[in-house]
Formats: sequence, C-alpha cells, structure tokens
Amino acid sequence: MTQIMPMPYVISSDGVSFDGHKIEGADPATFQFLNDYFYGKDKNRAYFYGFPIPGADAATFENIRWTYSRDKNNVYLRDKILEGADPKTFSYNDGDIFAKDKRRVYEASSGKVLEGADPATFTYVKGLYYKDKRRVYYGSGSILEGADPASFTAFEFVTKNGVLTIIGRDKKHAYLDEMRRDDLLDLFPYPNAPETPSATR
Repeated sequence: MTQIMPMPYVISSDGVSFDGHKIEGADPATFQFLNDYFYGKDKNRAYFYGFPIPGADAATFENIRWTYSRDKNNVYLRDKILEGADPKTFSYNDGDIFAKDKRRVYEASSGKVLEGADPATFTYVKGLYYKDKRRVYYGSGSILEGADPASFTAFEFVTKNGVLTIIGRDKKHAYLDEMRRDDLLDLFPYPNAPETPSATR
C-alpha cells in the first residue's frame, strides 16, 4: 500500500521517494516526515529535499522551524552544519527574521552572525523591529542609530489608504522603517499610542 505523506514524500512497498525520485537506501518502515516540505528521517539517516544530510544523527534529529534542524551534535541550516551553533539552546525568534543560541544571534535566511548582538537580551518588538540591551535593529540587521533600546517600542496604525504601518518609538524619537521621523512624535506620544492614530505616509 502506498502512503502519501505531506508532499512531496511518498512511502510505498518499493521504498521512499521525494518529488517522484526514489531515495536510495531510505527505510520505508521507519521513515518520518518532519515538517511541511523539507525534512524527513528514518532509523539510519536524516534527509533534506530527499538527500541524506552527511553526519546527521537520525535518532536525535528534529526540525526546529522552516529550514533549521538539529541533532545532539549540531544545528543545520538546510543540509549544512551551522558552524559554532549550540543545538541545546538554539531557537527561532518571533518575527521569523532571526534565530539565536546562548552565544550568538543569526540572520535566519542566511545563518550569518549578527555581529555585536546580545543573544541574552535580543528580542522581537513588532513588525521588522528587534532590540537587545545595546541597540535597536530593523529588518535583517540594520542598526537604528541613536535609538534607545531600553525605551523602544512600536505601534501599528492604518494609513488613510488602508495600509497597515508600523511606527517605532523611543522616549525621544519616532521612526518609520529605518528613518527617523520626529514629525510623527505628536501623533505617537511615548509611551502610549493614541487609540485611533491618523497619519499619512
């Protein structure tokens, strides 16, 4: 009997296939699907896109989120070891742009270390804003120069055109994306946003 798993993995009496191609050596009796698309494993090996991950420990291998996984020894980004990452403390941040462990913060799509970021205090704010005890970050790691992380927060508002927009705010300044916009200070008083802010971008 053929077992169709969440695509594109398929288990049958002939073995396991991925996207129509047989995975040589995969064990159909123990094969498990691990996330929405990418990862699988059997008693012997772990797989990404149907290809074995070299050196992965199948017994402890698990998907963390999206294209990140780990076993007892390593963290993997897709099918490669993320060098230096700690599998015991590695986690994906809210907002889906960054991941971190006890030592470092990583830009999630590339695995690149966010130099100078403090993983112990690194946290998601709202929208594309993040902060740690030293800095405020926007997007994939741009630093908001002069922003105060201790007081930084962010507000949502809908423009007159119906666009949901995020405004960053600390005790002295307002920010739209990466730009300082102190013309918005009165519309978004610190520390509380107005109940029905109205602004034009």
